[in-house]
Formats: sequence, structure tokens, C-alpha cells
Amino acid sequence: GGPWVKHRIRVPLGVAYSSDMDQVVGVLKDIASENELMLEHPAPRVRLRGFGDNSIDMEFMGWIDRPEDRGRTVHQLLMTIIRRFREEGIEIPFPQRDLHFRDGSQPEAQSLLAGSPDAADSGSESPPENERGKPA
Repeated sequence: GGPWVKHRIRVPLGVAYSSDMDQVVGVLKDIASENELMLEHPAPRVRLRGFGDNSIDMEFMGWIDRPEDRGRTVHQLLMTIIRRFREEGIEIPFPQRDLHFRDGSQPEAQSLLAGSPDAADSGSESPPENERGKPA
């Protein structure tokens, strides 16, 4: 037969700056070895790709035999990464912003937060209502 064709899978991901990178790499390699669709040769790789605003950016690469298994393999890998990272205490960060008001007032922020899903948990008062019972 001809040359053996392998198909590469790339899974970009980010971890918190506080992460133990040796632990992250070890968990990702374990995940690859446990997935029945991932090939052992060439060996899966984990590469640091950069320092993002919110995370250390990495790429997890592996190879499969059949291109039609690409979507299913990526899905399995992502689901396993989420589960294992939670079990291992490895944080997958997401952007967060803190608002600081120079004059100490917060009326506009309270108004904006009133419509957010977290407003019920924030302990802030509801905005005033108009005659129809809707927020003013």
C-alpha cells in the first residue's frame, strides 16, 4: 500500500495563569491516551501558544486515522477536558471586568445590573416601577 495518511486534530484552550503547567500537560496527555480514536504514533502534543489577556493559551494536538471521526473526537476531547480539569482543580478562565467609580456613586451600574440574571443574587434593590408595574 501507499503512505499511511493521518489526520491532525487541534484543540485550542486556555488555562489560568495560576495553573501548574506540568499538571495541565500531564492531564491532557492522559486524556489523549484514554481516547480510543486518538493514535499513539505520532504521539499527541501539547504546545504553549501564547500569553493571552485572560489565560495561558495552549494547543492540544493529536492524530486520527479517519477524517470522518474528527468532529466526534474533538467533542469527546472537549467533554473530557472540562470534566478532568474540574476534577483536578484546573481553571479554564473567562473574561471578567471590575467597575470602579471615581466618585463612589453607582446609580447607573445598579440600573444596568437590575436587568442581569445575577441581579436577584446581588442584594441590590429593584429599580423604581412606573404606573404599569414595569421598571421606570
